[in-house]
Amino acid sequence: PGLWGRHPGPAVNQSLSFSLFYMLSVIAMAFVVINMVVGVFVDAYYKALAEQEKLEKADNVHHRKPALKAKDLPNVFEDPPMQSFREHLLTVVMNKKFDMLIAVFICSNVVAMAFQSYKRHAWQTMFDEVSNAFFALVFGAECVLKMAAMRPRRYFDDNFNKFDFFLVMVTFLGYVVESLGDFVDIDPSTVRLLRMLRIVRILRALRLIRAFKGLQVIMRTLVLSGSACGNLVA
Repeated sequence: PGLWGRHPGPAVNQSLSFSLFYMLSVIAMAFVVINMVVGVFVDAYYKALAEQEKLEKADNVHHRKPALKAKDLPNVFEDPPMQSFREHLLTVVMNKKFDMLIAVFICSNVVAMAFQSYKRHAWQTMFDEVSNAFFALVFGAECVLKMAAMRPRRYFDDNFNKFDFFLVMVTFLGYVVESLGDFVDIDPSTVRLLRMLRIVRILRALRLIRAFKGLQVIMRTLVLSGSACGNLVA
């Protein structure tokens, strides 16, 4: 009789040498693929860094030797009067420190949204309601201040401002619909849809790319390395 039964023959899945060969092959190929991907990413990073340096040099040359004078350019946007409240407000909203403050609120909003979970406790529900109202007021105030300082035409010329305005309108529309639900019969699916759209506020974090040049280089690196990584998979 055999070792594991009445019929003689080799045991199934009992070859230690084949098992070791399989595991070592998987580990070795994983290292090869990782090295190839890292090599492609590093190469794309240096290309993106070179492009960023070229853009900065071209921008510096443009500022040193402008092709046109300021008086030759048309007044596309209406500038506020000198020493007016709107001029001071425009100085504030165009300041880098103001953008950094909004970036802090964006990161805080993302952290607050991370507290949501299935079958939440009472404190989680209360925290969610308070944080949503607080950040809605903060980003709504930012939208109002920028629109008052820049005027709608200049404000909506920026795609990030358009996206912020859309998120602010969706947020306040959700509050309006929830308030009307106490007086008018509204489809619950509509309220749930508006609540789900709050998740889109996480995309506000993309605004951080504009504030940090390092993130711009990394995003450009990801774009450049995407096609090369696709060739590796193919």
